Amino acid sequence: MKAVQEGIFLSVCPSHKYKTNMLMIKFMTPYNEHRAAYQNLLASLLESGSLLIQSRSELEQRLAHLYGANLGVSVRRQGNYLEFTLLSSIVRNDLLPQAVNLTDEWLELIQDLICNQAFDDRVAERFQREKALLLQKRHRQKDDKQRQAGVRLFERLYEGKGSDAFGSQGNLATLEQATLVDVANEYRYLLEEAQLHIILHGVGDEAELTQWLSSWQLPPRHVEIDYHQNYLERLALPFEVWEEETVGEQTNLMLAYSFPPALTMERILIAATANALFGVLPTSELFMSIREQKSLTYQIMSAIDFQRHLVLVSAGVANDKGELVTAEIQASLQHLMQTLDERQLEQAKMSLFNYEVQNRDLQETELIQVFSKQMLPKFDLSLANYQAILERITVQDIVACLQTWQPIGCYLLKGGT
Repeated sequence: MKAVQEGIFLSVCPSHKYKTNMLMIKFMTPYNEHRAAYQNLLASLLESGSLLIQSRSELEQRLAHLYGANLGVSVRRQGNYLEFTLLSSIVRNDLLPQAVNLTDEWLELIQDLICNQAFDDRVAERFQREKALLLQKRHRQKDDKQRQAGVRLFERLYEGKGSDAFGSQGNLATLEQATLVDVANEYRYLLEEAQLHIILHGVGDEAELTQWLSSWQLPPRHVEIDYHQNYLERLALPFEVWEEETVGEQTNLMLAYSFPPALTMERILIAATANALFGVLPTSELFMSIREQKSLTYQIMSAIDFQRHLVLVSAGVANDKGELVTAEIQASLQHLMQTLDERQLEQAKMSLFNYEVQNRDLQETELIQVFSKQMLPKFDLSLANYQAILERITVQDIVACLQTWQPIGCYLLKGGT
């Protein structure tokens, strides 16, 4: 990783493994729910053009001309921070006919999208169109009852805790009221103050990329980002069940367990393995007991959020089974602690390792690994270390981990006529 100037970092990860070059440009800022809303709208604007590119269709034509290059802009909450990321890939120049060089045109296109935006009457129509489309997407999400159960649960769990209840999309009310001036201010903030990481995976020249980046004429920035301390305060709440009636044919359940912060690779992998045994794998306790043996749910699974120190169990159940399934989930956790054996654990460890191997064999994953190693220098993120830690995990480790999980809330979004 090379510091081009304060707060701006450039990396080239040489590789001939894939037929494409992949470029990641990531702006990083402290999180708040209003900034997240503005950045999502800004991402839509970047994906729809610039001052020179007037529409999404025109941008798609430009990408098609570059031998089918692709490009996307995303916004993601990562603990206490917000990541605004442009990711693009193009076929490597050394695989093209000698007379063809698309890399320069590709980089010019990316620079145009990032640096050549306006927020005045020239883009007012495009702004309103993209805002309307984004609002339609947000309102359609309310039809996803399982997602809404999670949103409602977070609203209860994080009541009075400001931004903590919000995710990557931010505050809907802020989006509804957003103006060109709001998005212009956020755009300037990203270009002038956000920490910036540019990583190329594939075949590229660092000196040429440095020169390209210098043409952006960006100022130094002084924001500090610490991913080793990137987590929210652990919730310690008495268990409570909330109910709400809605239109639908089933009840959507979301139950949260809180666990102590996992601050080392070993603790993270123990918790991830425990969660896999509980509700991720096809042979998990929740699936085999509640779904297969007792037929109490249409679907059930668990997920883990290390930034929030939460395990979240989601399920779709019959409208008269919500309370019963809530109790069965907690009984299943106790049953797993009492019955877990070496065979189950070894099968889970094998499944997790095989998934990790397959997942890492992707160019985007390899690029993200480069970024993660930069942000978490104290962690050994190698596959060899992952395997070594996984092999050391015992049944006692898993049971001890599960014993720390505390139920803190359950939301039942009940269907009805």
